[in-house]
Amino acid sequence: MTKASREEVTVDNCAQEQIHIPGSIQSFGYLIAFDENSKITRASENIKRITGQSAAELVGKDLSEILDPKDLDRLDTSGSELRRRNAILTLKSGEQMGCVMHSAGKECFLDLVSNKSEGTAIFLAISELSSSLSKASSHEELAKIMVETIRKVSRFDRVKLYKFDKDWHGEVIAESRDPEMPSYKGMHFPESDIPKQARELYIRNRVRVIADVEDTQSAIYQKKDARPLDLSFSFIRSVSPIHLQYLRNMDVRASMSISIFENGEFWGLIACHHRNARQFDLFESDFYKVAGELLSNRLSELHQIENKELHAERVSLGQQMLSSMNNTRSVNAIMEPPHSLDNLIRCTGVTAVLGDETLKRNAVPDAESLESLVGWLECGAQKVFHCEDLPLRYNRDIGSYACGILAVKVKAPDDEPHWLIWFRPEVALEVNWAGDPFAPKPTAPYGDRLFPRTSFELWKEIKRGHSEPWTAFEIETAKYLAEVVGTYLTSR
Repeated sequence: MTKASREEVTVDNCAQEQIHIPGSIQSFGYLIAFDENSKITRASENIKRITGQSAAELVGKDLSEILDPKDLDRLDTSGSELRRRNAILTLKSGEQMGCVMHSAGKECFLDLVSNKSEGTAIFLAISELSSSLSKASSHEELAKIMVETIRKVSRFDRVKLYKFDKDWHGEVIAESRDPEMPSYKGMHFPESDIPKQARELYIRNRVRVIADVEDTQSAIYQKKDARPLDLSFSFIRSVSPIHLQYLRNMDVRASMSISIFENGEFWGLIACHHRNARQFDLFESDFYKVAGELLSNRLSELHQIENKELHAERVSLGQQMLSSMNNTRSVNAIMEPPHSLDNLIRCTGVTAVLGDETLKRNAVPDAESLESLVGWLECGAQKVFHCEDLPLRYNRDIGSYACGILAVKVKAPDDEPHWLIWFRPEVALEVNWAGDPFAPKPTAPYGDRLFPRTSFELWKEIKRGHSEPWTAFEIETAKYLAEVVGTYLTSR
């Protein structure tokens, strides 16, 4: 028999750190694994506190040594780990524990946690939260309601909600905090603070708690040749030492996070911080899971409502534009307001290169520059191209008014280049970071590149050579308008 162990984290293997199989749990909870014959296969070393027997003594014994097998019938064993709810079980010692069952290959294991929550209070909090969220009509309102409700129920010193951008950097868009806690509202946190493997785990297990960063974690006792136990869905899973140091550097002793989704996509995180160690129980975790689902569902509803309204606007514009071209028998109508190409797409200039005919509206490159740009687009395989940093990608001086480009190829009856191209100017973007994410890291036990950031003071970055990004709606609108123009060109 042996303790499960975590592979040492080094510079070479940090990106592959297997945080779902840590080989230990946080000591506020207990773990027992068993096979299909109800034989105990592993147990956390702290299990003696509640059973009177050590992990070594329990492994190999029947589960009935510590628990009435009939109690297991009351556990949720649904196919979805995300949907499983906890129950109260009574140990042979007479102690009652909150418990949730997890599947792990041919084994099952139990998270056991002392229960302290008042079920009625949690039910009322969920009811109030559901009512408040249903009345909110914007992301800002939803975020404010969530951080205030979570802080009221959890009593954390600081609760913040941050939203991911396309590069997985996070911006804090709402916050509720004790006045003595520093504010991170409006600040950005780099993608490296939540690496890829951590994001994947947040997607799988949507509530994660750390009771005490100084906790002596309890190793899992198991057979020497046993495969690591996947704790992805465990409520009491221990945490990467790098993340624990990150929290220490932030003067945080306990934390919790709730994953938020929009239309099934990982949208953001609610992150809670406390200056002192604290306890959690499984009924409390159920509230956080439901709260995260309520917010995710409301975000998806608002997204669908907004998309439906925008889709109607897009179709209306396309129909009116096609009607104008048919009535005037000229493609020039696409540049005439109010049904022009820049109606639903924010830009400072737009051009239509249609074979040997070029139409322009507002600030666009001169004829020679435009010809070179179209040639560059033609060399690519993409029929839709967009970016916010054209000078960097194009590697030519095209002017600060054309830092952003959205270009869509138009299907036409001949082989000449046909493109609709929208332009945006440079915007000197000021980004407020919580600490300099680009600063060299000092030497540390985890290797030079692995030391968690020690400063979260405001650090300003000025981005040049970039425009405002194009929204998904604008990109889809551009594709739709290219289809409308292509339909007219083909039919005339």
